[in-house]
Amino acid sequence: MIFATQADNPYIDPTYKRSLEALPEAEKNAKLYGDFDSYLGQVFTEFRDNRLPDEPLNAIHVVDSFEIPQWWPRMVIGDWGFAAMTWIGYAAISPSKRVYIYREQYWIKTKIAEWAPHVKLHINQENPRLIRFCKSAGQERGQEHTIQQQIEDELGISIELSNNTPGSRVSGKILIHEYLRWKPKFVPESEIPQYNEEHAMWLLRNRGMIEYKSYMNSLNPSEPEMNLPKLQIFKDMCPVLVNAIKACSYDKPKGNKTGGRYRRI
Repeated sequence: MIFATQADNPYIDPTYKRSLEALPEAEKNAKLYGDFDSYLGQVFTEFRDNRLPDEPLNAIHVVDSFEIPQWWPRMVIGDWGFAAMTWIGYAAISPSKRVYIYREQYWIKTKIAEWAPHVKLHINQENPRLIRFCKSAGQERGQEHTIQQQIEDELGISIELSNNTPGSRVSGKILIHEYLRWKPKFVPESEIPQYNEEHAMWLLRNRGMIEYKSYMNSLNPSEPEMNLPKLQIFKDMCPVLVNAIKACSYDKPKGNKTGGRYRRI
């Protein structure tokens, strides 16, 4: 099978392409670009494991792996489960504040004592600054020790739990959208500061050179965002994470409700 899109056919009527561009996002991506990973109700529509035609070079989240410098801060994130899955992700933060997820481990129907030694090996070698698990690990389940305590005992190190306060799921979703964003923010012309000579001279006379220079520096154009997107995932190293992001969808509204929550796959 040879992959092709309408752009490979020079005989297609240009009006047909324009009609495809007017379709809803998921249908447009499928029919115009051959991206059948898009679907109605998808939460993270900006996620790209393959760059679509006509999009900028940085519109990609799954990238080739490379050797991460030892001095980059690292962290470990985990979602405990037994029948569902235990998933562990390893991330590093670059100087430009990009997050690179470079490894994942996962187990199904596997006891903590069985998977923890594999995680402990990487923790001892890489010395992450943060180890955080889902808040559910701290719940009382009628056992002598919570899941958090059992994980800490097996890893030989304390772990943090995620925030589970009201609204945390929504704020977490918004944060993921921000880290997946590959389009630069639009800055209205009205928000671009304009030089005011009267104000500048007043600062110089009454506040001194430091305040004057500070004002002049505030007029400099903002540095372009060179770290977009802020989340990158190593290709072939994290298939479960990639598929989970692509499969994350909104719950269908029930009854007369007009809204919907998203569900984690």
